[in-house]
Amino acid sequence: MKTNRRTFFQHLAALISGIFIGGFLWKKCLYTKREINRNSYPISGNNAELRNQFSKIWVSRNGSPEENMNKVLEMMGGIDSVIDENDIVIIKPNGQWRYHGNTNTNTIKEFIDQVLAKKKFQGEIIIVENHHDIPDNTRGWNTEFRNGDFNLNELVDFYQSRGHANVTRYQLRDAGPNPHPLQFPGRGGRIVIGPEQGDGYVWSDIEYQYMGRCTKMSYPVFTSAFSGITIDFKNGAWYKNTCIDTPVKFINMAVLNHHSRKFGVTASIKNYLGIVDMTCGEHGSEPPGYYNFHYIAVGWPKNSRIGQSIENIKKHSKIRQFRFLSKGLRKLGPVYPEALGGAVGCFLKTIRKADLNILAAEFIGPEDRVRNGVQTKTVLASRDPVALDYWGAKHILLPLGGSQARYNDPDWIDGPFRKYLDGCHSMGIGTLDESKMDITQYRF
Repeated sequence: MKTNRRTFFQHLAALISGIFIGGFLWKKCLYTKREINRNSYPISGNNAELRNQFSKIWVSRNGSPEENMNKVLEMMGGIDSVIDENDIVIIKPNGQWRYHGNTNTNTIKEFIDQVLAKKKFQGEIIIVENHHDIPDNTRGWNTEFRNGDFNLNELVDFYQSRGHANVTRYQLRDAGPNPHPLQFPGRGGRIVIGPEQGDGYVWSDIEYQYMGRCTKMSYPVFTSAFSGITIDFKNGAWYKNTCIDTPVKFINMAVLNHHSRKFGVTASIKNYLGIVDMTCGEHGSEPPGYYNFHYIAVGWPKNSRIGQSIENIKKHSKIRQFRFLSKGLRKLGPVYPEALGGAVGCFLKTIRKADLNILAAEFIGPEDRVRNGVQTKTVLASRDPVALDYWGAKHILLPLGGSQARYNDPDWIDGPFRKYLDGCHSMGIGTLDESKMDITQYRF
């Protein structure tokens, strides 16, 4: 039945009234509810040990991107400490933005050069990214506003033109329907149950919950253009519908920038949002009742009276038709950065975590992801993404100051960035205790 205009505005007026009337009462119990729900996943076994581990961080400063990347690997014990001769090496950059919002490609190139120079290397390297936009071959893949000498396509073409057919790319595509995108309109891929069905996204039965909201753990399945081997991101390599023992190594190569006052800093943890399917739950329309990694953290909790009212209003045909109304409803509510951190932490705990996290901090943005970049000539690496993001923000980004400095401070306990780190850490990932961070640093 069609809804007339009067009824529509009556619903909208009721919603706004409910938000403002209930807002004060909700804030009184906000922190109690947060503490009850944030640690809903028990920490056990190896994850309990990870939470208190002594985390190593390697830092090289003041050299070129190539010199810094080379020095970090040298301090770690060389490329042999990370990559073996038959590995399939997956490199995940940040390719969603331009300028310093993209991962510095000279840093990526030096890592690839080190792998290819490894004696008897017979494996392959695949650069993989989902920027959640359409068409796939845009943004960091073909940008003219490069961070480094290449965009991502040009970097792959550089190796291909020099006979390295084992360096390829794969542009991931979100799989679910996305009829009313609130951010990027990516869609049109395939939902699969596993590599036996070909390339696409697996929407697993593993879930993360926060204050009545739920997000599924999704992960990609993709096939190498070089070898024909299919990589199941969670379960490893497959060939001709058979699981094979070829090792798959995952290198998370991110940037270091201020993100926003709602989430603070973007670095290695947030780079995982370019792996998951952001149409798996709202803002995608399937599966019903679920949220993607971004929207589990934005808006009134579903298990509150206001949250339930908003859920009903959001289904209104005229609300869904107009993007500004849909986004406006969410902006009226609170933001829970710890929910986003927790979702990523759940992914690291249950799907896959990187074999090495690298922050290519040649240029970084203390106030923005694409404007006013500062050349800091730094590369950092760690196997602990929580410690790496904490230390990088505190000692590289925060000292630059600027109008957003407070939001870049990982020691501001009530700040969005710290809550975001706390959410990931609460899943048993890494350390936030600086006394348990073993820093090896070199300055050119």
